[in-house]
Amino acid sequence: MSRPTAAARRGGDGIRIDASELRELLATTKTVDKKLAAQLRKSIRKAAGTAVKEMQNTVRQPPPGGGRRSGSVTRTKTRTSRGVDFDGSETKVRERVTERSNVREAIARGITVSIKGGQRSAGVSIVASPKNLPARHRAMVKAYNTKTWRHPVFGRDEWVEQSGRPFFAISSAARDEIRRGVAAAMKVVQDALTVRGK
Repeated sequence: MSRPTAAARRGGDGIRIDASELRELLATTKTVDKKLAAQLRKSIRKAAGTAVKEMQNTVRQPPPGGGRRSGSVTRTKTRTSRGVDFDGSETKVRERVTERSNVREAIARGITVSIKGGQRSAGVSIVASPKNLPARHRAMVKAYNTKTWRHPVFGRDEWVEQSGRPFFAISSAARDEIRRGVAAAMKVVQDALTVRGK
């Protein structure tokens, strides 16, 4: 995958298309034929499907490293042996492993395609929503999209550096697939409107 751009790190990977043309098509189909409008949106989402899956698969992978403290590696709470967590409980460790896996899965499920037809924001973007995460974990969507981030350790007077896994970067093949798919979807709708004389 390519290195994420600054715009991507803010939470979206924009796909450049003719914004004014897309805006006009979305507005026209919404007025003339809502089924045609739904078809256009469905086709655009399908075109971005490969890119969305790439990002989701990246998020589901565990981060490449653990926490760091004062420049040295500390024990991570993803081990399954005894004596790792605060109370030395093996059950507690397994619960935290499951929780972290669930957080990654929730982030992955929140990655979707956004289609906008406004005057200032017409276009197609891939976005990550924190809606599937509990309130205390919603900041993880942004944090996990960076190489590292710092956070306090519960029950201790210290901070650790946690590894992330930037996921807002897609392959050239997926990007080209989106462009071709969006262009094809727009042409189908344009042809349909032409036949109707709209």
